[in-house]
Amino acid sequence: MNLNKFLILLVVIFVNQVLLESVYSQNSVEELYTSKQYTEAFDLGVKQLKKSPKDLNLLKVTAKSATELLLDKEGLDLYNRALKVSSKDPEIYYLLGLHSGKFARRNEEVEFYGQALKLKNDFYEVYSPYAYAYTKLSYFNKSDSLSTIALKHFPNDFKAKFTKGISIAYFGKHQESRQALRELLAIQPHNREVLMNLGILEENQNNFTEAMKRYEKILEFEPKDLDAKMRIGVVYFKLGLKSESKVHLAKVLKEYPNEVRLLRTLADLEMSQGNIMAGKELYSEILTLDSNNPQSYLNMFEVYSQLGLFDSSVKILNTGIEKIPNNTGLLMDLGQVLGNSNKIKEAIKVYKKVEKIQPNNVKCLFNLSIAYFKSGFTEEALNYVDKAIYHTTSKDSASYYYRMKAEIMLSKRDYDEAIRIFQKVIEFKPTDEFAWYNLGIIYINKNNQIQAKIHLEKALEINPHFVECRKVYIRYLVGAKMYDEALTQCELMKKDDPFAAEDYKLAITELLAK
Repeated sequence: MNLNKFLILLVVIFVNQVLLESVYSQNSVEELYTSKQYTEAFDLGVKQLKKSPKDLNLLKVTAKSATELLLDKEGLDLYNRALKVSSKDPEIYYLLGLHSGKFARRNEEVEFYGQALKLKNDFYEVYSPYAYAYTKLSYFNKSDSLSTIALKHFPNDFKAKFTKGISIAYFGKHQESRQALRELLAIQPHNREVLMNLGILEENQNNFTEAMKRYEKILEFEPKDLDAKMRIGVVYFKLGLKSESKVHLAKVLKEYPNEVRLLRTLADLEMSQGNIMAGKELYSEILTLDSNNPQSYLNMFEVYSQLGLFDSSVKILNTGIEKIPNNTGLLMDLGQVLGNSNKIKEAIKVYKKVEKIQPNNVKCLFNLSIAYFKSGFTEEALNYVDKAIYHTTSKDSASYYYRMKAEIMLSKRDYDEAIRIFQKVIEFKPTDEFAWYNLGIIYINKNNQIQAKIHLEKALEINPHFVECRKVYIRYLVGAKMYDEALTQCELMKKDDPFAAEDYKLAITELLAK
């Protein structure tokens, strides 16, 4: 064999050996990961990536091992390296979503799942964890629709079934939710999350004995579970056993002396009993321990509001905003308190900050509409109420926003448009007495007496205690010379406003005497 052939043979052998080692090593990492030997899989993966830094599958499996080991920085670094190799790979975004979920970064999690589905809409494995993440964010409309898709493709997916069970409770289907969660318990009797949520469901339905059973079951296998212990204290309180509740929670407090969630629960219970100063003391302690949590400032704001301390309530919100500048909860409450105090310009400035952070925040858009309307800027008010209507997903809210829009049209004396919009409100919510009442007033102004009577009577049928409507109806009847019926309405008003009823009756009597 000549020298050239020998050298070529050596090169071929070397290359084959490298390729074999690469395949063997990759398979080894995958096998270690599959057998849940995550530490070994991660260590071997890191070692092999030095030789093959752009091996996409090796990057993925090593990153997944990091996720399981709760190695946040290392996992993110590996996933980002994988994206540099293949930026349009939907699986990487899916895995990044799972990684973020491990660390309860829910907003990041849903963004990654959304990106994965943009790249591959039929990536059905994404739907279940996507739905679960939205459940944790309390976006139940989203979680319900996503879990429906997940269950269509994976009917036995435990997490999708759990998410569906939680979501339907939000829509008032409590019995179906209870049944769904109980079926999951039959599969996994010690699943803490199912037990906790079933307990809370029972508690909210005032089935306190059943709720207590669920929380006690958790403590059987997790004796130090703080949430279960806290819920037991709350159940005692809801049962009217306030002394037992205090004794129980005091014991838990000795076990967890600086636990913010426990202190907040105790403070909330004090506030619910009207013990504002006791609640204030606890919330002050929480604020010291948990100054980076917006809820700590919101709690103190609530205390100062109940005490009627306007300056202090504004100050605590501003302090929270300085600490957590872009927190929309703090900004929204500040805007609300300023608006309620007729500091409309300041309120608008605050709401505009929220709009910049969350352009589709429906409550913010609606509050801006109200603020501009109070300031006399009807076109701006109309613009923002239209935005609120466009972005809302709730029929009840939509009816409320349409009513606001109709009132703006009334201020512009555009009665025909106001009628059209109030009729839209009634489509959304047939029992909206204010819509019927306002239509009655419009028809009076348009001198349509028949429609005025129909609409005012309907408002009073829906709400017999609607005093302002009854007063308008009495004046309408007097104007139409229906005096006997007007006097009958005065008698009906006696229950709700006896002085006004007597005044109206006297005025009608004097009118008849002339």
